[in-house]
Amino acid sequence: MKRKIRILSTAATMALVATVMCVGIYAATRVDITGSGSITFTATDVYADVTIVQSGAGTVYTNSFGKDQAPGAEMSDTVTFETFAIDPATRQATVTITVKNNFEADTAIEATVTAEAKKDGATYDGVTIDVSGEAGVTTIAAAGTETITVTIGLTDDAVKNGVDDGVTFEFTLSLERAA
Repeated sequence: MKRKIRILSTAATMALVATVMCVGIYAATRVDITGSGSITFTATDVYADVTIVQSGAGTVYTNSFGKDQAPGAEMSDTVTFETFAIDPATRQATVTITVKNNFEADTAIEATVTAEAKKDGATYDGVTIDVSGEAGVTTIAAAGTETITVTIGLTDDAVKNGVDDGVTFEFTLSLERAA
């Protein structure tokens, strides 16, 4: 009987130690990037809907540009991003920008997206940013929808040394009628 109790208590202790070790390893490999983000919009004579989705946080922004809104007017807006949780397996997080062209015929829209990471006003080199599309430019046909993906990745140095707080992400989205 005493032997059975010892075996069960030893097994329970080993399971507890393994659980604590797994949680510790997960916490050590998970990297979050905190920071703010801003998106500057320039819409020139377009009729479109814009939706921005952050991985892990869902939709963070939705706006419509109407064809009757001051054509050529510049519009600026700030989006508050959630903490970017970097997937430990891929070392990446994503932001998707979906643009729906609401013109019904013969009018394509050109969407240009740029993005960069900054810390204390200077470019932060611990993060890589890739924008889908050819040089960040995507053409959306009339009545069409396109999704532009911005992939934020950690460099090897950032993984090794950790990521400091205060990284900001600056996105620029320009929408204009295609020539």
